[in-house]
Amino acid sequence: MAAPLGIIAGRGGLPGAVAAAVLATGRPVVQFAMTGMAQPIAGATVVPFPPYRIGALVAGAKAHGVSDLLLVGQVDRPDLRVRFDLTTLRFIRLLLTSGRGGDDKVMRRVTSALESLGFRVVSIAEVAPSLVAPAGQLGRHAPAPHAMADIALGLSAVSMMGQLDIGQAVVVRKSRVIAVEAAEGTDAMIKRAGALGARDGVLVKASKPQQELRNDMPTVGMDTLEASIAAGLSTVAVAAGRVVLVDLQDMVRRADEAGVALIGVEPSP
Repeated sequence: MAAPLGIIAGRGGLPGAVAAAVLATGRPVVQFAMTGMAQPIAGATVVPFPPYRIGALVAGAKAHGVSDLLLVGQVDRPDLRVRFDLTTLRFIRLLLTSGRGGDDKVMRRVTSALESLGFRVVSIAEVAPSLVAPAGQLGRHAPAPHAMADIALGLSAVSMMGQLDIGQAVVVRKSRVIAVEAAEGTDAMIKRAGALGARDGVLVKASKPQQELRNDMPTVGMDTLEASIAAGLSTVAVAAGRVVLVDLQDMVRRADEAGVALIGVEPSP
């Protein structure tokens, strides 16, 4: 039997979706459930993990034979009022500086801390490749020619944004960038784009050029698709191989029903 995969689980439904895909391969899963953030995952061995208490994580991993770790789900930034354990204090400088800079810089520091403890940090693409967006048309509807041109512009825009560690998504309409994702998140950005007249536009979601994909792969699910439909977008395009699609079958069904094109595109180099 394969060694268990340890999932450090934060908020949201993605940890459960990843765990289900891993469990389906026959590999056991140990969930380090962040207290106050994560919900228990069905089929996994659940180990409560007080946020930012690295010593508890190390002890739990040793007890269950875990050496591979995956970080999944939304995680709150460190609250410096919490009481760190001794293992965490060894990395206090790293954890303090992780509060500065964009998300990619934060996740790189967290990854470095885990690797220095002897863990191997893995990616969703490695352990649950079925969740990663494939290339090509994913539903009945193909993007219109003008939408394909807008997708190309959107990919270039996300690439340039990514160099500044800003965001992972844009809405483009008729060769014009209508909205850029920032701290508010993709769904809020789409809603804002809808208010700015994005009907028949396209959503483009991709990773940043330098993004640490082992623990920070962009994700698109039903909420984002529904926001796109509500905003009147004609197309949802994601970078193939670099974006997680949660509940893909349901997304395809809903996109087909709404007349929205759903497509995986090759990311910008």
